[in-house]
Amino acid sequence: MNLTAKAPSGTHGFITEYLTPEETALHLRCSALTLAKWRQRGYGPKWKRIGPQRIGYHVADVNAFLNRAS
Repeated sequence: MNLTAKAPSGTHGFITEYLTPEETALHLRCSALTLAKWRQRGYGPKWKRIGPQRIGYHVADVNAFLNRAS
């Protein structure tokens, strides 16, 4: 199952390439807390700090993680 980014109206493309931890958790069928623990342990999909208090998961990295896990 591959994810595709959908552009919300009024965005310029950058935000649409990244999923929030909550959106990523829904696709991975886990909790956002689980994702936070994975980040601490160096596991899970690659992530990026996209703001002072924002974490983003690139759609391609989530897809790659899903493909490795299956």
